[in-house]
Amino acid sequence: MTVTNLGDQGVHAVLGVIHPPQVAIVGFGLVTPRPWVVDGQLTVRRVVQAALSADHRVSNGHRGDASCEGSSTS
Repeated sequence: MTVTNLGDQGVHAVLGVIHPPQVAIVGFGLVTPRPWVVDGQLTVRRVVQAALSADHRVSNGHRGDASCEGSSTS
């Protein structure tokens, strides 16, 4: 799996292109303060967008979802 980050270039979202022999790429964008609801209250949180691209000949969406599931926290 390849990880790429263009947040330091001011890019908000990164959609990676898979080049063999890669099977997946995760792209991270710029960390920005955004409104967020926590325990029913509106607050400001630092949020980053992440995008997972996977070669479906090797893996499937369920496996990708499971690998990303633990990355989000409130």
